[in-house]
Amino acid sequence: MLKRYRSHRAWRQAHDALVGWQDATGEDLRIPRLLDADVGPLSLLIEHLPGARPGDGWREDLELARRLGRGLAALHGMPVEDRDPVSLAEACARRMEAWLSRARGTIDPALLRSVAARFRPEALAGRSRRRCHRDVEPANVLLADDAPLGLIDFEHARLDDPLVDIARTWDGRPLARSPFTAALIAAWGRPAPEAALRVHGLLHGVATWCTAERAGDAARAAQSRDLLTWIIETPDPA
Repeated sequence: MLKRYRSHRAWRQAHDALVGWQDATGEDLRIPRLLDADVGPLSLLIEHLPGARPGDGWREDLELARRLGRGLAALHGMPVEDRDPVSLAEACARRMEAWLSRARGTIDPALLRSVAARFRPEALAGRSRRRCHRDVEPANVLLADDAPLGLIDFEHARLDDPLVDIARTWDGRPLARSPFTAALIAAWGRPAPEAALRVHGLLHGVATWCTAERAGDAARAAQSRDLLTWIIETPDPA
């Protein structure tokens, strides 16, 4: 499969993940191999993986949740060397500040104020960066009966808090009422503090809503609004 990218950053992130993260491929996860690369037209020739994307109603499929949890555990479990001097808390605070600025004039001001009030990046204190796909959604997952779960489209991939990948599956409800994400976390096998998950959920919600509004994607904007609304209206975990 030949894929072209809109920016050098996206091309580089995909290139580096496809080349450098193959050691995560195993019985629970498959990452496509890079077959060829050309930086001039920002293109990559990528191995085609078998499988089909999850269909509508994927949040009801708890076996998918468990497979995805095991696959992400394989990705997040590989050793990394984090040379970023900026803490995860500070990095997320900077990203949220940038997205809130972009969202002004696009998202309801009252909702943005509520998001800012509930956003507490200090909940990420002590967390460490791992390899992260950073765009985990049904469009980027491939399922086959006789093959490991496949992850594709690595243009956003880089080191980050692994809860970033978990948050992409979350609908914003308390985990006790979010069976898909709860089953994923159980199979993932790592601590997932809900206060930290909330930080990434709020950031993801603002970013995707802002992007969807500008792209005219009403359905995605509505999903992002619902995610933010659930998080805002749910009391902080004890």
